[in-house]
This record gives sequence, structure tokens and C-alpha cells, in this order.
Amino acid sequence: MILAGDIGGTKTNLALYDWTTERVEPVREDSFHSADYKTLEEIIEEFLSAPLPKPQAEDELGDEPIEASAEGTTEAPELPPEPIKLTAACFGVAGPVIDNRCRTTNLPWFIDGATLAERFAIPQVRLLNDLEATAHGPKRFIVMVDHTKLVPALGGSFPLPIEVVPFGWGSTARNIEQASGGRAVLRERNGVVFQTEAGHVILDLHMPKIEDPATLEIELNQIPGIVETGLFIGRTSILIVGHAQGADVTLAAES
Repeated sequence: MILAGDIGGTKTNLALYDWTTERVEPVREDSFHSADYKTLEEIIEEFLSAPLPKPQAEDELGDEPIEASAEGTTEAPELPPEPIKLTAACFGVAGPVIDNRCRTTNLPWFIDGATLAERFAIPQVRLLNDLEATAHGPKRFIVMVDHTKLVPALGGSFPLPIEVVPFGWGSTARNIEQASGGRAVLRERNGVVFQTEAGHVILDLHMPKIEDPATLEIELNQIPGIVETGLFIGRTSILIVGHAQGADVTLAAES
């Protein structure tokens, strides 16, 4: 079983999925009022303590009811439900996720993936910022821009925004400059370091024309501390470019 969760300040949604079936659908799901609990662990424990729905027996599928004499029969004792064995868990959390840990934005919770893995005996536990988790859901990535966003090539007068974790950002910047040959500048707004909703910072990479964006993306993704490179090579399904006369729609070539 895989445990999935959407952790928000108002409610927490949990669901169990059986990944061994042909069509992966929730086996059981429930919603909890987040503020009623002191920790996420309390919610998970309550959710997992409920028995899984029993599969419908073949006898129950028949049109005619099955009759049996009560004489000489004894009812089998009801056995306690077997503990749910989890192979993995993933939670989308409203707050900055750093090193698989998160101090939630609108709740007094501190969530640690390693702690959850140990407490509930889950081999793999992954925390994601809720917006990042949402981005994994759609089957198609549709980009809509106006014509002023189009450039002959990346780089030049437009810096490449690279999202990085704030801890050790200076070392990350030096590694970026070494890999790219450009200059990484910490983004500020009104003299204050700019932070994303997830609590990360932005390094604007100034460099000449990027001749090979795909290779650069691969090299940047190998640098510890980088969350997002600002390059989205091969991800766009549909590009819609708006202009005064209407819009141009470009479909990605099928691989």
C-alpha cells in the first residue's frame, strides 16, 4: 500500500492506494480538520487504525440469498484487522520543504520524513511543497505567454532564475558559476533577500547566449542545493503564444 496525503492549514486529506492493481485507485480515503490535532502523526495513526473495506465475497454477488440452519453452528470469532503494511508514503505540505522536513506555514507542526518513516515502518517517505505536488498531477504541461516572452535564444540580456535552498547558497552559487561560466546573483527586493513561497531563494544566472540548454539543465541538476533550474526542457505539451491578432498554438512533437 502507498499512503498519500495533502496537508493543509484547514484540512488534511489522506488516502491509501494499492499500487499492485492494474488501475491504481484509492482503497480508502478520509479528511481531517487539521487544527484538531497536535501533529500529523496523530492523524496518520487514526487513519491507519481503521480497517480496510472488505472485498465483496462471491456469495454476496448472487441473485438468491443463501440460507443455512442455525442448529449446530457456531459463529467464528471476529479477528482484529491486520495492520496495514506500507511500502511508501508521499505528502504535499503547505510550507517550505528542506531536506525532507517542513515547518508548516499555517499550523504549529514540524514534519520530518525520517521520523514518519521510523514511526510507521515505511521504507520511503517523501515530503513535497503542496504546489510542487500539484504540478506532478497533470498529464499535460500547457504554457501560456504573450509574444514579448519570445526570444531568439536563452541568456544574454535575460538572466536565468535558479531556485536554491537558502542554507549554503553561496557555495551553490560558486558551483553554478563553475558549471555555466556565468555570474550568479542573489535576488533581492527592496534591499531584502527575495524568498519563494517554499522558503527558497533565487539566484539569477547572468551569462551569454545559452548554446545548449538541455546539457546545461543536466549539469545544474547535479549540483546539491538546486531546487529548480529555470529550464523546462522537454516538459511542455502545448505552447500558446498570445498576440494582438489572436494566439499561436504549438504542440510538442511526440517522442
